[in-house]
Amino acid sequence: MSSYTDDDLDSLSDIRHLVTAAAAVARLDEALKRTKSAEPLYHAATLRREAINIAALEGSLVRMESLCRLLGNKEATNLEMSVRLAADIHAALLLVAAWGDEAPSAEQIRTLFDVSDASKGRRLKQDLVWSLEEDCFWLHNELLAFMEKPNPWDAMENLRSLWTIGRFLGTAKRMALLVAGWMLARGFGCALPTVGLAAYIIRDTDGFRDAAQSRITWVAKVGHALVELGADGMKKIEDGAMSKTSMLALCPPEKNSSSVERAIEFMMTTPVFSAKAFAKSLDLTARGAKVVLDKLEEADVVEVDGGLRNRNFVCRRAM
Repeated sequence: MSSYTDDDLDSLSDIRHLVTAAAAVARLDEALKRTKSAEPLYHAATLRREAINIAALEGSLVRMESLCRLLGNKEATNLEMSVRLAADIHAALLLVAAWGDEAPSAEQIRTLFDVSDASKGRRLKQDLVWSLEEDCFWLHNELLAFMEKPNPWDAMENLRSLWTIGRFLGTAKRMALLVAGWMLARGFGCALPTVGLAAYIIRDTDGFRDAAQSRITWVAKVGHALVELGADGMKKIEDGAMSKTSMLALCPPEKNSSSVERAIEFMMTTPVFSAKAFAKSLDLTARGAKVVLDKLEEADVVEVDGGLRNRNFVCRRAM
C-alpha cells in the first residue's frame, strides 16, 4: 500500500474529528486498563456483539441468546448455520485478541480464515488453495510494512484496502473487520484491541461503501465511528458494572455462598452454561456448585431450561 504524501497528511490534519477519535479511543483504552474485571464487564460482551454484527453484514441475522447457547455448549444441535457462523467469527476474534505487537505470520492469518470459515465446511480445490495462500502472504506483507511505522492514517488505509480488494474467497470484508481491532490499536497506540467497528458499519452500510471509494472520505467515516465507539465503550463499562452490582444486590454473597461474585463474573462471560462447566470454572465441587446455582435461581438471576440430562442455566441479565 502506498504511503501518504505531505499534502495528503496536511489534508488529513484538517479532519478535526480524527483528533477527537484518537482521544476517544485513548480514553477507552486507559479506562479498560484501569477497570478491574474488564473481561466480564466489557470484553466478553463486546466480542459477542462484534461477532453478531460481522455475521449480519453477510446477511446472517443471529440472536444473542442463540449465540450464547452455542458458545456455552459447542455440541449444541438444532441451531441454524448463521449461529454457527457467528460462533466461528467469535472464535476468530479471540485469536486476534491474542496477537501481540508483532505482525501476524501468514500461517496465523490462514488459521484466522480457517477458523472464521469453519461452518462453511468448504473443500477447496487446488487453485483456490493457492489463491488463499497468496492472499494470506499478501496481508502478512501489508501488515509487516504497516508495523514498520504504525499510525492511524495507514491503519485506516490498510483497512480500506482489505475492505475493497475482494480477496479471501469473497470474505475480505469479514477479514478486514477481524483484523481491524488489532490494526487500529497499533495505529492509535492502544494497549488493547479497538473492537466494535462493525456495529457502526451495519447502521450505515451504504455510507461506508461510498466512503471506501476515497481514502480521505474513508478516514472521515471511520474516524467518526471511532469517536462513537470510544464514547459508547465508556458507557458499556459503566453498564457492565451496574449489571454486576444489580445481580449482587439480588443475590448478596454470604458465608455459605462466598462464590456468588465469581459466579456472576463467570455468567457475564458465559451467559448460558451447564452445571459441570460452572463448577469447573469456579473450581467447586458438584455439591458446592449446586448451592450457588440454587441461590442464583432463587433470586431469579438465572433460569433453568432443558431436561435433567441436558439442563442449561441461562442468565439473560448478562447478555
